[in-house]
Amino acid sequence: MVTISALGKGVSLSRSALLYYDRLGLLKPSGGAAQAMSIFSGGGRAVEEICLYRQIGIPLKEMKKLLDKSRPNMSVEILQRRLRVLAVK
Repeated sequence: MVTISALGKGVSLSRSALLYYDRLGLLKPSGGAAQAMSIFSGGGRAVEEICLYRQIGIPLKEMKKLLDKSRPNMSVEILQRRLRVLAVK
């Protein structure tokens, strides 16, 4: 488990950015977002994915779908759509 501040430092994101992602449902703190120092369990992997998706221009709404591992077909569709957009540019 790691605090939100430590998690942010590890991936060069601000604490406020991580709290924003938490509010959007992209991150799941194990200690509760209302706490002064939220504790994240396994949050590093999700944050790495969020950073990757940001780099390739995936919108935040789409990121939530990508991070939902229960719908792998949706992930494939979203990523294929983004590849087509990038191929045109």
